Amino acid sequence: GKPAVLLAFAMLSSAAAAGAVAFSITPSLGMWLIASGLDLLRNAATLAFLLIFLGVRDSTRGAKRGGPGWALLVSLGVLLCVSQLLLGVKPPGVPNLLQTVHQLGFGNELAIAVFGLVLVEQCYRRTPPASRWHVRPLLLGLGGLLVFDLVLFSDALLFGVLDVDLWAARGFAQAIAVPMMLLTLQRTRDWSFDLTISRGVLAGSTVLLGAGAYLVLMAGAGFLLKELGGSWGRALQSALVFAA
Repeated sequence: GKPAVLLAFAMLSSAAAAGAVAFSITPSLGMWLIASGLDLLRNAATLAFLLIFLGVRDSTRGAKRGGPGWALLVSLGVLLCVSQLLLGVKPPGVPNLLQTVHQLGFGNELAIAVFGLVLVEQCYRRTPPASRWHVRPLLLGLGGLLVFDLVLFSDALLFGVLDVDLWAARGFAQAIAVPMMLLTLQRTRDWSFDLTISRGVLAGSTVLLGAGAYLVLMAGAGFLLKELGGSWGRALQSALVFAA
């Protein structure tokens, strides 16, 4: 079915993106564009899978979900992916490689991470307890990658440049998540199990609260780092890494 196909595509694009990272630490323009394109495909496939997962079945009606709330989420996912294509991000190590790329790209990537985490949480909440064994490895893997992106791009937005070490570690994180996706593909043959319904897709989302608190913490730490600096700079940087 569509969920399995999209999950397989997300798995392949994650593996390809992880491989591209190894060649784009200090990239040429061509290599960076390839890595960015693969990353866009990974994000698009991941969001599409999560959205279709949420839209598989409305257990109260026995019909496909197609309400305005779900349509709004789909529209938001498309908008974020198109924005990623148009904005792009500056590469680590050689940020001057793309002079025309704006800092807004980091903010858009951050929005994708938060949006994806909200979808992961809703997928887990709405999966019946008896069926969670099937999807738990997948949602843990995807959630872990999105949390990593939350840290990576909030750091980049704060300092205006991608951290080289975090970017390099991201490839390993993507590679580790692929077997977890494969495990879910092996466990789950039928994606038509019913999902429970809440009053709103974003209702009861702890992700939004947690991400908001995290970003406020990062912004406050960045302000202190900028204002105090001096001999406290290194100590504050270490505290910021710990907080992240």
